[in-house]
Amino acid sequence: MKIQILLILISIITLSACGGSDGESSKPSDINAQTLEIGKSYNLTITANEGTIKYYSLPVIAGSSYSIDVINDGSSSNHITVQVMATGFGPEVLGVRRMISFDYDANENDDLLIKVRGSSKAFFRYHLTAHPSVNDGLVHDDASYEPNNSKNAAYPIINGAQYSSTLNQNDDYDWYALDVVNGDTVTLVISNSIASTSFLFPQLFDRNGNPLTQQFVVSHTENLNEQINVDYTGPVFLKLYGQSLGTPHRYSFNMTLSVN
Repeated sequence: MKIQILLILISIITLSACGGSDGESSKPSDINAQTLEIGKSYNLTITANEGTIKYYSLPVIAGSSYSIDVINDGSSSNHITVQVMATGFGPEVLGVRRMISFDYDANENDDLLIKVRGSSKAFFRYHLTAHPSVNDGLVHDDASYEPNNSKNAAYPIINGAQYSSTLNQNDDYDWYALDVVNGDTVTLVISNSIASTSFLFPQLFDRNGNPLTQQFVVSHTENLNEQINVDYTGPVFLKLYGQSLGTPHRYSFNMTLSVN
């Protein structure tokens, strides 16, 4: 009996040390990761003779925030899977010509490890860019408001100003931010161009990324006109995306503040 108990204890200790079957949620200690720079765009590949997995390391600074974009190129053989190790983000499957953007807020100086897996031994091309957040020095293209694919990269808009932009291939989401004061009423007006390929889905979020409104549906024939009262001081975020992701959409909008 003592021998059986000892064997059971040894088995439990061994399984605990392994931490799981594939270590997907942890940082592997023996991998070869290519170091990438914040603010630089990379055109990356996995070829058939390289296997199916590559790792990338992003040095991040405690207290800073980042927005990371990954696009699966049209020349890829099939889908890729993207995972940010030890953060709980992913794995996220990206089909050909699909993109994903995610926010990361660094609590310590660290190397953020990103894993990209091809769906088979074939050729894959993908684009990876890690931007600093708006608060940490992100510079937008003022003609297109890009990059603005996640909350940390939201383009700062002006009260009452009119904005027009597009969602195109490999550009699935647009984010904007407007600073408000506790007690303000935000009026959001959006029109979806007849040239758009499908309905437009806007939604407002608070400073923490929590929904302030439902997801609205904007057709080609009727504008959205909604008001919401805000009970905090800080940014209100507007997220826009189309019913048919990765296809052309054109829209116009403004956000106007008034005090009750």
